[in-house]
Amino acid sequence: MLWQTTGEEPTLGAHAFAPAFDHSTVYNVKNASKGIVAAYDLRNGAARWTQHLDDTLAYAPPLLLYGDTVFVAGDHTLYALNTATGVILWKAVSPTRTLLMASAAQPLLIAVGAPGLMAFDPATGRSIWSFNGRPDVADNATLTAAQFYQASISNTNNVIYATGIAWDAQKVQEQFWLFAVDASTGESHWSEQIGSGFSNTDAGRIFTPYVDSIQGLVLFEQVQADGSHTLTAYDTGNGSPRWRIPLAGVTAATPKVIQVSNETLSLFSAQTATQTALRNWSWTRLLLLAISIASLFTLLLLWILPFQLWVKKLKHALSRIPHTLLMPFVLTARLWRFSHLLFALTLVAVLMSAGILTYTRLNHAQQFLNQVEASNGSAQWQQALNTPATLTGADSQGSFVIATSGDHLSQLSALDSRGSSRWATFSSQGVFSLPAVSTQAGTLLVALSGFTSLNYHYAPDDVAYTHPLDHLFVLYLLDRSSGQVIWQSTVVRGGELQESTVLGDDTRFIYVASRSIVRGNMVVQLIAVQKATGVIAWRIFGPRKQGTAVPDYGSLLTGERLIYWQANSTLYALDTQLGQIQWRSYIAEKDSTVSMLEDAQMAQNAGVLLVRRSDLYHALDLSTGNERWTLAGLGSDTAQTPGGIVATGNEFILYGDGAIEAIDAATQNILWKHQNMVAVSDVTVSANGSLIYAVVSNNLDSGSQHQALVAFDVKTTTVHWTFQPDEQALFLYPGAGALHEARGMLFVTLCLPGNTTSCGHQTLYGLDGNTGTVQWKISANRISHTHVTPDGSVVVFQSSSSAWEALQARFGA
Repeated sequence: MLWQTTGEEPTLGAHAFAPAFDHSTVYNVKNASKGIVAAYDLRNGAARWTQHLDDTLAYAPPLLLYGDTVFVAGDHTLYALNTATGVILWKAVSPTRTLLMASAAQPLLIAVGAPGLMAFDPATGRSIWSFNGRPDVADNATLTAAQFYQASISNTNNVIYATGIAWDAQKVQEQFWLFAVDASTGESHWSEQIGSGFSNTDAGRIFTPYVDSIQGLVLFEQVQADGSHTLTAYDTGNGSPRWRIPLAGVTAATPKVIQVSNETLSLFSAQTATQTALRNWSWTRLLLLAISIASLFTLLLLWILPFQLWVKKLKHALSRIPHTLLMPFVLTARLWRFSHLLFALTLVAVLMSAGILTYTRLNHAQQFLNQVEASNGSAQWQQALNTPATLTGADSQGSFVIATSGDHLSQLSALDSRGSSRWATFSSQGVFSLPAVSTQAGTLLVALSGFTSLNYHYAPDDVAYTHPLDHLFVLYLLDRSSGQVIWQSTVVRGGELQESTVLGDDTRFIYVASRSIVRGNMVVQLIAVQKATGVIAWRIFGPRKQGTAVPDYGSLLTGERLIYWQANSTLYALDTQLGQIQWRSYIAEKDSTVSMLEDAQMAQNAGVLLVRRSDLYHALDLSTGNERWTLAGLGSDTAQTPGGIVATGNEFILYGDGAIEAIDAATQNILWKHQNMVAVSDVTVSANGSLIYAVVSNNLDSGSQHQALVAFDVKTTTVHWTFQPDEQALFLYPGAGALHEARGMLFVTLCLPGNTTSCGHQTLYGLDGNTGTVQWKISANRISHTHVTPDGSVVVFQSSSSAWEALQARFGA
């Protein structure tokens, strides 16, 4: 070793960093986090100069040396430094991840990065041309511009071959593209999609295309969705694939292909085992295999011959078979005669071992989709889930499941009433959901949100590369029977820095709330989308919220012509026909920590809109927004037990802070009140309007809490029934579902104590809504995503259980 120096080199980029050097000097990054570049004497390592750049270098690609200039690509800026002094000659704002030099007609510095391809005059930094990475296809309107990572240049035809990632905005799916761009003019010769999906694009960021000008090929190593590697050759003239070679069992690979001769290529990779390595044949391996087969054949001949002796041994062995089969019983009898105690201990050990193995096998949890009759809980079908899936809805024709389809993709599937698949949407890296809105008969509304998390494996996610479909929000109206798209509406485009959700609907519109996430300008807006066409009819901008708070979309209460939207303590009455604000009213909340919880606490009855604040209830005139009357509040909410307002008949049901009461909407008289409870939540009105169901938490004498489902009379103080199957049963627990009511039945899932935990297993109960008696129950390790069809005839849910639990349930254990 002649000399060495220490420093902080770039480690996060898709390229393996390398310094540049000439006959006398080495140019290197000294400190990536501080943006320091240094030059060292090649013979003794003495520092010749250092330069502090106004950028970081964590993702910097190898430095490029050209004449008396060294080019350094910072995380966000490109620099040209003088090799003798380190002085900055010029710089350009251009996040660059590959540096190339084209020198066919005039020398050009090619910068390859997130914005596309750019050509600079290496002496002055003047921009010569740029290419934005737009794929040359007929439907490129649905594709984003490609973001480039790797590129190579052909010295014979002066063409740049670059790879980049584009997104299909319609399906929210990554695509990998290969581009051929003229290095002199920046004109695209051709572009070809060479892959798709997360794994392919993730690995594509690190593999460099290799140009074989003699053969007219561009070679590229790729990773498929199943993790396998291939080496593919594409025609330099038009991008068509020429040949492909599978690379078996590759676990790691170098990013570059090496050409040994005009006819031979080399690439280095690690393989999982010698078995897979032997799949790659060579003359040496074939010779070794032939010798091994010949040796084995010779040994077999030596064992078999002489033939007569072999036949005699075979007959003797066959005659001993009965004796051999009886040997276990003979040994067992000998053990019994030797010691009864030892025999008993051995038998117990064998039986215990068999029991443990059987229990382990039977107690293995399996995910299931279930459909049962709502009236009696009888099973209609059960389907095992072999891939991760989430039950997301149900209707009279069947149910809906969002299932993973491999390689970070998911799709929405529709199941019929027997659990068989009817149709499925396209696969997407986005997030599917079913908004809780009504649509015309025979249709289904589906929302697709953009992908926001790229957990790359081969190299870290680069800060200079934006996620172009982040915050995309698209609504699809599908034909319920076939899954065909009736209309598609892009409510928020990718890159608009909006977070969105569906708030509700009425007979004409679907209402989407969208909030800007730009710091200091967090404005929420309400967007009305026509149900019939998907066209955006109007939008109303709500209050601006400072800081970086959790998105507050507000809450919506629909009426006839007017709808009421409350966001950030501000109420809006909106005329849906005109798309205008009829009136607005700001009602301050003294406790700012609960203002977002109170947005959802409003109801209308007897011509007034009742809104909760921690100190008072405010009743506003529906038409004018003028305050008509107020009531004393029930105190502040908490995130664990938020209060609420329910309107039924001529009454307002108010609950919160451990109390529940009924108020006459016309006279404001308190009809009844129950208080001094720990918490009241999940309040639901029965279909006939005579009962109020609520989950009530109270303290026991020991100081611990117990929870129960209680049925209150709407008119009087009467408590009709209380359901509490176990003092330690939990109605409220992490992941708890909502209380469902249909056809006079209540459906609720409880967490029941186990041997070692407070939530050992879960049970779904079907209760008679009038009496609280249990009509049926189903138990499992976990029960989640319970849905009741709109007609109340069927309950579908997701469960995790084992064969052991099924046996216990069957025999009443």
